[in-house]
Order: sequence, then structure tokens, then C-alpha cells
Amino acid sequence: MMLSSWMLIWGWCLITSQSPTTFELTDTDRVVFFGDTTVQEQRFSLYVETFVRVRYPELKTTFFNLGLKNQTTEDALERVNSELKLLSPTIVVVSLGVYDNRPPEPGHDHLAEFRTQYAQLLDSIAALPAKIIVLTPPQPQGPPVSPNGSGPAPIETLGSYVQVVKEVSQAKSARVIDWFQLSQDTHSLEKKWAEKSNTRMRSGLMPSPLSHAVVAAELLKLWKAEPIQVQINVDLEAKQAVSSSGIVSIKSATDQELVLLFKELPMPWPLPRVRFPAGQEEHWPGNELCQYHLVVKNGPQHGWQLAGRPDAIVYSPEQMAAGINISGMQPLQLSQSLRTLTQYIERRHDYTQKYWRDTKPRRPTEPELQEAFESHLRTLQLYEEGVQQVILRLSKTIDTALTFKAPSEAAGTTQPTEPPAEEGAVEP
Repeated sequence: MMLSSWMLIWGWCLITSQSPTTFELTDTDRVVFFGDTTVQEQRFSLYVETFVRVRYPELKTTFFNLGLKNQTTEDALERVNSELKLLSPTIVVVSLGVYDNRPPEPGHDHLAEFRTQYAQLLDSIAALPAKIIVLTPPQPQGPPVSPNGSGPAPIETLGSYVQVVKEVSQAKSARVIDWFQLSQDTHSLEKKWAEKSNTRMRSGLMPSPLSHAVVAAELLKLWKAEPIQVQINVDLEAKQAVSSSGIVSIKSATDQELVLLFKELPMPWPLPRVRFPAGQEEHWPGNELCQYHLVVKNGPQHGWQLAGRPDAIVYSPEQMAAGINISGMQPLQLSQSLRTLTQYIERRHDYTQKYWRDTKPRRPTEPELQEAFESHLRTLQLYEEGVQQVILRLSKTIDTALTFKAPSEAAGTTQPTEPPAEEGAVEP
């Protein structure tokens, strides 16, 4: 298919503009996510690493997840030398405080104890030595936990702990991301989406997957990450299609259907378990880090609707001509190569926890077991290193199709089935 010269020149300029120039992470960096359940559940740490692997596929930065369920700052302080030190981190991302949060008690200053322990924790990490990035404790979605101490105290008291984290971190010259404020803003956004689409919100003690994605985006911006960008121009009158990266072609273009085929399209930012309401894929705070800008000119007056989603919004010809961000749409997010990458990263994080947190610190004292234990450690480490190599060599492109239908036809066409919505997600 012949392409106009302006499209070729414009596409080449966009490709060359994506070369990494400012990203702070290097091949030798060892980033450890360290903290409580907010880390252990492998949400924001997964979103950070998947972005880095997709946007900077040649970068060999190593990521580790050392989260542990229900940890307090005092618990984490005991783990600095027994676990964290063994990883020789260059950067430690700390997320603690949710389980330190306790209601005031007469004669017991929990907040003062927390301040002292948090300062000791940051001093211990800085002495490894490692750079520190602190996430303030996020606001839980759900109601307060029962008073038996099994989880966070009421949200009303958490703000005081957030303030202490900020003050101590500033005094220790640690960089801070205010997840508490971000989680409040995200909760308001999810509530608005739920009300607009007449659906219910699920609640939970931990932040939602979208809240994790938002804090991951803030962390990436702190490191000066450059966005994943692809520009796709389609002219239906000229029967032409061009993408700044990868290959796009028009399989079908009638008054009732538009089918675009993509080959070797750069992988979008994988956000597993984050489900956007129809038409809201580009309206979230981390959206600017992943832009797949689709422009369709000379489309029919009735507009287009994404096939297979009867609740999907109808894009007018004017909207399509101005461009829409398709990076969060199901056909891209559910591609097999993207799922495979995510699964390997999750697997490696699992083995990180098993090796560095559960096995290595628990060396047996019996001399008869030393050789076998060393062999077991080496096997776990080899597996972890092997998975890392697989992640680096996996394809970072996808092949997929995007089908739009006339609004009256869209509901009858099927698309890949979504995984079930998780606790804390907004149901589309």
C-alpha cells in the first residue's frame, strides 16, 4: 500500500523521538519494594516493572518484592539486616504505616513510638547504603477492621501517621510520594465512574488495583520515565493506514464495520486487574504514560462503537478525527504476549519472596544439612535468574485486531472475555 510522504516523515520523527534520555534507572540498579501487605500483594510493584520492561526493553534493572502481610514498621526494622541487606539494594521503595495505625489510648503514645521506629528504619536503609523513596500509607477502601488488632484502625486516625511519615522522610532527605492523597483522589474517581455507569463499587481494606496503578505512575514519573507512545493514522477515504511503530492495515472498512489489524505493535503498559468503565480508558491520572493515539478520518456520520461492548460509548466522526487513546481497550490489554510477560514477572516476584525472605534467612544450624541447604539455595537462585533472562528476551510487541461497528451492530460481535473483577475494582 502506498503511503503519502508526509505520513512516512511524520511516523519516522515520532519513532526517533522515543529514544530514552532522562530515565533515572540504570542497568546496575537493584530496586527493592519493601513493606507490608500493600507491597506483598504485588500490584504497584508489578505495574512499575511491566512498564519498565515494555518501555525500556534493553534495560537490565533488577526488581525485587519484599512485602510481608500485616507488617508494622517495627516488624520491618527487624527485617532490614536479615532480608533487605542480603539483596544489596541501590533503591528501596518503602510502603508501611497502614498496620501501625492505632486509635489513641490513655497513657500510650502510639504515634510517638511510630515516629521513632520510622526514623530508625530509614536510617537503617540509608546505611546499607541505598536511596530511599517513601510512599505514605494509602487510605483503605473499606470499613475499619475489628478491634482485635488484625488490620488497620479507622481511617480517621491514619492522617496523623501519614503526617509523621512525611515529616520523618523530609528530615532524612528521602523522596516522598503521597499515596494517601492519591488513594483519596482515586477513590473519588472510581465513585464517580460507578455512579455514572450505574454500577456498584466493591470495597476492601487495601487500595484498589487502579489506586496501585496511579501510585506506580507517580513513581515512574519521579524517575523521569518517558511515555509509551504510538501514533496511528487511518484515512478511510484514501484507504491508507500508518503507525509510528509496528504495522497497521485495514482489513475491513465499510459503512457498518472498521477492522484494523496490528502486527508487531509495541506492547501497551500492562495493567492486569485494572478494569476501566467503557470509554474511560484514557481518563485516569496515569494515562499520559501510555498513549496509543488513533486518528480515523472520513468516517461515517453515525460514528463507531467498540465491538463486543454494548455499553461502550459511541465515538463521533469528530472525536475519531481528533484522536482517541486505545491503549486500555480490551483487544490490546488481553493480548497473549502481554499476558505472558506479566505472568513471568509475577512468577519472578514469587520466587524473590520465597528465596530472599522465606528460605535464605532460615539457614539450619545442623552441619549435616549445610550442603543440602546450599544446593537448595543455588537451585532457587538459578531459577530466579533464569526467569529474569526470559523476561528480558520475551517479545515486547503484540499482534491484535481492533474492531469497530456501527452503534446498532456493535452489541452482536464478541471480544475476548475479561477475567472476573477483583475485590476493590470498579465493575465496568
